[in-house]
Amino acid sequence: MITMTTIIRVKAGHEGVLEQALVETARRRETTDAVVSVSVSRDSGEPTLFTSHLRAKDRATLDRYLTSPVVTDLFDRIQPLLEGDVLVKIGDEIHATP
Repeated sequence: MITMTTIIRVKAGHEGVLEQALVETARRRETTDAVVSVSVSRDSGEPTLFTSHLRAKDRATLDRYLTSPVVTDLFDRIQPLLEGDVLVKIGDEIHATP
């Protein structure tokens, strides 16, 4: 299993738009077999800071998902709303508890 953690900061006033876009993208993931699970969260102390966690079967599957219209459409929509760069970390899963 491979995991990807993404940290996104949005410009103030656009939190709701980003949240909706991330949730819609996570729901669209359900129509593919590429990704095992996706979670989206907003920092409780910094409402402009969002984190997503994604689990995929392997790196090839993750790469296919990241280049799919589901993801490219998301970044086309949110790019103007971002405050700084998106931080992405990909790693080999060591342990997960359902």
